[in-house]
Amino acid sequence: MIAEIRCPSISDSATTSSTITTSQFMNMSTVNLKDDPGSLIKCLAVAGELFRDLRITKLTPPLMTLVESLLLPCIQNENPYVRDMSVFSLGLACLLDVSLARRHILLFIQVIQVDHENVQATSLKVVFDMLHLYGLEAFNLELKPSEEKEEEKEEGKEHEM
Repeated sequence: MIAEIRCPSISDSATTSSTITTSQFMNMSTVNLKDDPGSLIKCLAVAGELFRDLRITKLTPPLMTLVESLLLPCIQNENPYVRDMSVFSLGLACLLDVSLARRHILLFIQVIQVDHENVQATSLKVVFDMLHLYGLEAFNLELKPSEEKEEEKEEGKEHEM
């Protein structure tokens, strides 16, 4: 059992030392790692490398749990580096499953429109990768009735020329 830990005193520039009791040490070590940007970035980097592994060819239930419990919540984090790694890792996961890509394509487009510049660039790369892999047809979104009418008018004008 560790009874005391000796460490240099910050307030005294001399070579004296102060002691920290075990209970004080335990209180200091209970930093909430869930919200720590450094820890989140490391976890997201590991997740990204996991999704990069060429031996993984489809999104399994444990990987989907990782997406839902780590990647998606981190996209809402206030730290832009955490959001960037989360967008990158989610993008890699979307390259494994077309239905996941369909569900989150609008999220990536929203990130391109409103987020930090580096996160926007990462999201844009993800969208291009998904379009390159799955093609535009995989993301054929239903048009609103007003958009359909405008599209028909444009097609009619092209045929007249």
